Amino acid sequence: MKTGLSVIIISTLLALSAAAQPNILFCISDDQSYAHTGANGDPVIQTPAFDRVAKEGIRFTHAFCDAPTCGPSRSAILTGQPIWRLEEAGNIHSTLPAKFATYTEELQKAGYVIGHTGKGWSPGRLEVGGRSENPAGPAYKKFHYGRGDLAKERPLGVASTAYSHNFGDFLKQRPKDKPFCFWLGTREPHRGYRPGLWKAKKRDPSKVVVPPIFPDTQLVREDILDYFHEIEHFDNHVGDAIAHLEKIGELDNTIIVVTSDHGMPFPRAKASLYDMGARVPLAIRWPKGIKSSGRVYEGFVNLSDLAPTFLEAAGLKVPAMMTARSLMDVFASPSAVIRPAAFVAMERHDGCRKGGKGYPSRAIRTADFLYIKNVEPDRWPSGDPDRRVCARNIPFGEVDSSPTKTLMMQNKDKDGFKRLYDLAFAKRPAEELYDMKKDPGQLVNVAAHADYADARKRLSVALERHLVATKDPRSLGIDAPWDYYPYYGVRKNRDWTVDPRPGEARAPVPKAKMSIKKGGVFDLRPSLDKFAAGWTASNCGAYRDVGLRAELKGRKNVLVTHPLNKTTACTISRKVTIPKARPRLRLVVGYYRQGDWQLVVKADGKELLSKVVGPNTAKDGWLEQEVDLSAFAGKTVSLDLLNQSNNWAYEQGLWAEIKVLGE
Repeated sequence: MKTGLSVIIISTLLALSAAAQPNILFCISDDQSYAHTGANGDPVIQTPAFDRVAKEGIRFTHAFCDAPTCGPSRSAILTGQPIWRLEEAGNIHSTLPAKFATYTEELQKAGYVIGHTGKGWSPGRLEVGGRSENPAGPAYKKFHYGRGDLAKERPLGVASTAYSHNFGDFLKQRPKDKPFCFWLGTREPHRGYRPGLWKAKKRDPSKVVVPPIFPDTQLVREDILDYFHEIEHFDNHVGDAIAHLEKIGELDNTIIVVTSDHGMPFPRAKASLYDMGARVPLAIRWPKGIKSSGRVYEGFVNLSDLAPTFLEAAGLKVPAMMTARSLMDVFASPSAVIRPAAFVAMERHDGCRKGGKGYPSRAIRTADFLYIKNVEPDRWPSGDPDRRVCARNIPFGEVDSSPTKTLMMQNKDKDGFKRLYDLAFAKRPAEELYDMKKDPGQLVNVAAHADYADARKRLSVALERHLVATKDPRSLGIDAPWDYYPYYGVRKNRDWTVDPRPGEARAPVPKAKMSIKKGGVFDLRPSLDKFAAGWTASNCGAYRDVGLRAELKGRKNVLVTHPLNKTTACTISRKVTIPKARPRLRLVVGYYRQGDWQLVVKADGKELLSKVVGPNTAKDGWLEQEVDLSAFAGKTVSLDLLNQSNNWAYEQGLWAEIKVLGE
């Protein structure tokens, strides 16, 4: 009898414990700097969802990513560890070894239902690290704009993924008696952007606050407004996700976190340790766990602190390997100790130096100073100016291509540009020190100034002490192999490879899932033979997803092409005898992600059609087009179908049907 009673008591306690465990909604944008929310003071951008979470929770004014690069930052968030403890995961386009515990896995073991939509852990290959599933959780991707229930909705210039709808789908499917942890990750505001969409909102470029690291021109202001447009799209989805929670009565029992993986995709921002690259927005709402909501915390935190926070909030033991510090003490009291420093690091970003070398650097940020240690100052910090040694085949390839970058490069020797160009792209000394009180824009390196000698030494010692305590291989003087780990990203430059470690043979280059000819041309013949026998192709560029795909955007057997470059179209051709009765060419074509491309149809060199294929023209993501061939009835002609460049961003052509018809 006692045994039975004990079982009942234990079962009851477990049920009560589960009921008390909070849900977790983690919302993360892709490339957003701290300054760019309404609550953080920007006068132009509108982020009502972030502002609400900040008003009803805690707004953090000194939150920093662990690394200003997508994959490593996300690895740190998931594992609760700085990137120097994560082996290959310290590089982008790498993997996250399965031996590193993640908060999502620990929560799942404890009975949480987990899931993600959009961009979870990415980019890289998880299988080589021993994982079979994205550590952010199973993917929920049923809903896309322009398809199905959302066929009539198509926000312009952004990914088609309907993030908040997918969160709603997750909520419908989850067991109602279990707590959940969901990762809502948008691909916005990652580049590329569709220029000028902000004009529909009647924004005034003159009101944009241009960071002092950029030239203050109309072009830069408009580039920033394009970036704002995508942040606002992210914020809209956060707001919709909150509405889902309100509707089912789970809002106040859910920890809501809104942040970004790192800073804005502009020069001297993303992929740098300066504030525009490493300082991120962070607001957390949890009425049942945060005392005195609506407050601001000015202490220094890293995003890796979230992993132990989530586990402690759920009443779980934090794995010993998670060295980050929980924020539960900050939640518990407005008088919590102000944490004095945050730490940020970089290794290899996007493979833009010869032999796969990165730009190893470490930083400590306090209220008064930013101190940076550049381990290899002889290397180019933003990637080599020679595109031939860059996997992406662009100069300074660790800075994403953009109007602002192009402007700075084209005017690098002119007054008003040269200093900013050098700050963004030139080589940097082994030590950098910036006085945050006098120089919040971090433009003047005072590391060599005698007046700052004591501050430089003090911060150098503090940084080194932290690195040794957390076992950074570079500070311990042991093997630090980041320069030699494999690179699993797209290599537009096919001659680029990662050097072997000294004393080792060169490792084979990971094979892409495509047949490549010399010069970066994709051999489309095997795919075309299966898709539309008799057609041939020329000048198809070797880019992501090119070839025949079993299913894409709701269609089966989709051929994916890409222009060879900005001026050379990918051309699908065939000599055809045109039927005599009602002859026509039927095409079903689509666009890739948020990009668009130019469809051109020619017969014996005569242009019959030139049309943009993109969100504005392709219903449900697809455009059904018939081209009249009556002028060629009964004749044998050469038909050319061109996938032509528009703006060199996601310009893959999707072909679901190519048929010459006649009655």
